[in-house]
Amino acid sequence: MTEEAMIAAALRQQLQLPPRVDLDQLARDLNLSIIEVDSQSFEGALLRSSRNSSGRILVRRGIREIGRKRFTIAHEIGHYIMHHVQQIPCSSRVIEGWKAGQPTPEREADTFASELLLPTADVTRRVNRSEEHTSELQSRQYLVC
Repeated sequence: MTEEAMIAAALRQQLQLPPRVDLDQLARDLNLSIIEVDSQSFEGALLRSSRNSSGRILVRRGIREIGRKRFTIAHEIGHYIMHHVQQIPCSSRVIEGWKAGQPTPEREADTFASELLLPTADVTRRVNRSEEHTSELQSRQYLVC
């Protein structure tokens, strides 16, 4: 597991987050506000206060897919926790790109967001349970008429 994934897992454990993270509540717990804005230049952006531990996550209002919007917010939370710069605008190319040439902070924020939203341990447990169920069904003899 990468360091970013471990940070997300530790955050989940420390705050005892449920399987489906309430990102609005998590943002409030971290002293962040989430604001939807009209933008053509970015999907999400983090604005960190220079005076205290707080900030704003700006999310492009035009994102229609809820999963995409959740990932963008989780990505910006990752920046907030792991990267200490004041402004980070993330274009759709950056949010969508998992390429090797992507800047390191962006890959880190993507990995953090992935683990926060879809924890490896939970996915593994569910897949193993599904495989056990499938194996059990396959071991029984069913006649199809």
